[in-house]
Formats: sequence, C-alpha cells, structure tokens
Amino acid sequence: MNIALVLDLPAQELPWGVEPPRCTSLAHLLRLDKAPVLRRWRPAEWPVANHEIRRPMPIWSREDGVQTAALDALAQHRAEPFRLADPDVAVLAKQISRELEASTTHLRAVRDRYWEDFDWQRSHRRDGRKPEDHLWEAVDGYLDLVDASTSVQSQL
Repeated sequence: MNIALVLDLPAQELPWGVEPPRCTSLAHLLRLDKAPVLRRWRPAEWPVANHEIRRPMPIWSREDGVQTAALDALAQHRAEPFRLADPDVAVLAKQISRELEASTTHLRAVRDRYWEDFDWQRSHRRDGRKPEDHLWEAVDGYLDLVDASTSVQSQL
C-alpha cells in the first residue's frame, strides 16, 4: 500500500521523493515508519496526483476530517468511485516540469551543503537518518522526474 501525505508546506520544502527532516517525526508519530507502506510527501499547492501517484483516493482532509464512506468502500474493495481522475497528459507534463525544476534546485542545494556545511550535516543527522540519506533521496527523486519527463513528452 502507498500513502500520500499532503502538507501545508511550500513546494520547495517537499521536492519529489524527499522526506524533509521535519516530516520524519510526523511519520514516526503516525507510526508510518513501522508500517509496510511507501509514503510520499506532497505540498498542498500542487496536485496530489503525478506520474507515480495515479488516481489517489482522499481519506482525510483538514476541512472534512475522516472520509468514512471512502474508508468503508476501501475495506469492501469498492473504492473506485472515490478515486480522483488522472490528469490530462498535457497537465501532467506541466506538473512534472514544475516538480523537476524544484527537484533540481533541491538536489543542487543538498550537493552544495553535503561536503562543507557542518551545521547542515548535523541538522540532517537525526531520527536514524544520515546526510547521505538526504543526498540519495534528492538524487533518486530528481532522476525519477527526469525519466517521467521523458516518458510523458513522448505521449504528447
């Protein structure tokens, strides 16, 4: 199972494939670090869906709380009506482009700070994570978006 957590944080703090240090505690609090789920962090200013998150199903929102009908349908294997529609290919291409730009900026920042910024290294070494984990996530998220961009461009 996969889960997307939509947070009211700037998109620059939630590039694709990255778990920001301040979100690790939230994952621990929600016990997601113990669950067999892939968690993805999404900024509220962007759509939840992207090249990997296809037809997500909202189960909770700040405005409406728990979506009981959706959870009941999920338990009964009839969740399809509660899932959001896939975006149009052109809309998806534009979204991937925006995310790739944010991911590139993030990757450069991590690269630049990784070797020489000891305060950054210290602040990114907690909750069982190390600076190398952040570097890996930045690289992996960036390359995933490069591949997605190539794929979606071929569909236009």
